[in-house]
Amino acid sequence: MVSAVIAASLNDIITYLGQEDLARAQSHAAAFLALLNDVPHSTADLIGQDRIAGLREALERGLSGIKNGEANAAGVVFQTGLNAWYQTYPPYQA
Repeated sequence: MVSAVIAASLNDIITYLGQEDLARAQSHAAAFLALLNDVPHSTADLIGQDRIAGLREALERGLSGIKNGEANAAGVVFQTGLNAWYQTYPPYQA
């Protein structure tokens, strides 16, 4: 279930960027990042500290791209983060 929520959140951000809705993409990404920053240690241990760190990095880099008006670059960062997530947690296991 956690995997599905993470994938859906990244997909939402990518969709907003594709619609050129930078404000919504930025808001969603910032909220997701805040949520990741509050993940309990026990949950992070189950998911993997490195996976949480990778998601956090992708969100920070993507947010930076959005803030700099680089929607395409931000979209690539979020898509890469989603692909990395799927390599560990394929959609059929989500």
